[in-house]
Amino acid sequence: MSNEPGPTTAATGQPPRVSAWAPLRHPVYRMLWLAQFVSNIGTFMQGIGAVWVMLQLHQSPAVALPVLLLGVPAGALAD
Repeated sequence: MSNEPGPTTAATGQPPRVSAWAPLRHPVYRMLWLAQFVSNIGTFMQGIGAVWVMLQLHQSPAVALPVLLLGVPAGALAD
């Protein structure tokens, strides 16, 4: 291991600027990101479908009220 600093530009002595999209240039990371994106969409669709079924079974919007009121605080607590 060396104690040399990382690459810098000669003119400014600052590290080179890297795009936020640079990690997507790696095929494995790109596939992982895409798989996670599709998984999240499926999770959101399942949640909406579950609430929709509850509303159709009970014919009362109050069934969805606990999900709406407790969903955000529970998510923040879980994080």
